[in-house]
Amino acid sequence: MAHLLRIVMIHGHLEGVVELSVDGHTNICGTNASGKTTLQRLVPVFYGELPNKVVPKTRMKFDAFYLPHRNSYLVYEYRREAGNICQAVLTRKTEGGVEYRFVGGPYQPEDYLVESEAGVAALDYTQWASGLRRSGTPVSPKLGATSEFRSVIQNDFTQLHGNSRDGLKLRQIAAQFSLVKPERRIRHIEKLVSAVHAKEGKMDT
Repeated sequence: MAHLLRIVMIHGHLEGVVELSVDGHTNICGTNASGKTTLQRLVPVFYGELPNKVVPKTRMKFDAFYLPHRNSYLVYEYRREAGNICQAVLTRKTEGGVEYRFVGGPYQPEDYLVESEAGVAALDYTQWASGLRRSGTPVSPKLGATSEFRSVIQNDFTQLHGNSRDGLKLRQIAAQFSLVKPERRIRHIEKLVSAVHAKEGKMDT
């Protein structure tokens, strides 16, 4: 069955590496204001929710908060309906905002992290992507729009605007990285997940 397995934050709003396993029943425990909801807000983003929609308006933007550094990563490890394990990796654009890449393999700390005399640190984006490609691990082109990422992960292109060449490229990426098989669609799943998490919104909508 297709599902999210793990969320990994590297050099994000919390220092170092934070892993959250969501493969089954998961409890997030802590005192008030310890960051429980901050972690939970990451779940709808995997399904295609606009990142800035999950962040309170009183807080800084999603990329500035969750991806503050050049070597910050937000990794979603997931199992596809086809059975293989992939990653959706979010990084911060140079000019601000979020960009997305897909990786055709499970999360491996050594793909992201290096150890030196100063301690463990993450590679920057170019080093990370180049290292994966040298090892033969498939890495998709980066996607600069949430709508593109959403179309791929949901295998749904009905709301996508643009030329046919862009649509073909995204369909090719979806064939390799979508959660579901080619004949299936999970349109609006991000809205459902957001409504359940926030305990608001109308299910009929």
